[in-house]
Amino acid sequence: VEAAEGNPLFVEEMVAMVREDGVDGEVVVPPTIHALLQARLDRLGGDERTVIERGAVEGKIFHRGAVLELPPDLVRPAVGTHLLALVRKELIRPEQTTVPGDEAFRFRHLLIRDAAYESVPKETRAALHEQFAAWLPQAFAVIALLFILQSELWVYSMSPQQWSKREYGNVYAASEELANEIKKFLAPNETLYVFGSEPSFYFLTNRRPPVGFFFIQDAAGGPLAGELTTKAINDLERNPPDLVILMNDVIGEKTTGPAPARLGPEHPLRAWVSQHYCPVAINRNAAFSICARPGSALEKRKAYQDLVTELSIYRDVTPDDN
Repeated sequence: VEAAEGNPLFVEEMVAMVREDGVDGEVVVPPTIHALLQARLDRLGGDERTVIERGAVEGKIFHRGAVLELPPDLVRPAVGTHLLALVRKELIRPEQTTVPGDEAFRFRHLLIRDAAYESVPKETRAALHEQFAAWLPQAFAVIALLFILQSELWVYSMSPQQWSKREYGNVYAASEELANEIKKFLAPNETLYVFGSEPSFYFLTNRRPPVGFFFIQDAAGGPLAGELTTKAINDLERNPPDLVILMNDVIGEKTTGPAPARLGPEHPLRAWVSQHYCPVAINRNAAFSICARPGSALEKRKAYQDLVTELSIYRDVTPDDN
């Protein structure tokens, strides 16, 4: 008790050492807590001593992965067993890990860690720090990857429709409603073309795009705008779609783009649609218009004609509506 000087750790470690040694007679009491901790470390098996010293290199909290990286090859297969033995001897305790897929441990007291660390020769200690530094980036890479996955995981757990509703709100909801109506009356072999930047129409109606790009800005501006416009018109002439969906937010008084993208009356793609389907004009009262190919079976279909008259329910979505 006199040697403990009121230090509860001294008493705890002394009791643990006596329990491990099973001494019934007189016990030699180390003069200081540091001497007592060294005495406890000296009583460990050689491999257990190696494991606890390697853990001390990382710090008061250390990971099984770091310990596996540092000991001699002969010790590695039994690292888990030695860690459990050190837990039973109350030198370390399990700790919540910060490295996914790894186990963490905490020295029961910082003085135990210091004693284990100081018992490692300086040259060996320096080499172990180099090995630990090589392991550390791997651990942080796993943590960073997990953080990225956790922050983005909600995206991958959602269907394309759910993601689009979350991302685009009312605009996508109106697109989805229109696509569902179109899908009801469009025959399996009939095709559609979206004059705008809403590829969800193709996905929701299970139709293949008739041209090679989804977004109207590709034809509105940029170094490839002319080439892509010509190719789009050629594709449409080769396989005229049965239905054209006009996105009114890409119809402008003049062509601008690529951002924001608007096609004016002079743009070849807009002129082609106006000539072969219906006049493409600014409509500030609705977000969408639809045109069947003149003379097609679709144009005469009552469900199509009814939808044309009902499209006024698809109001233009302004920023104030979001």
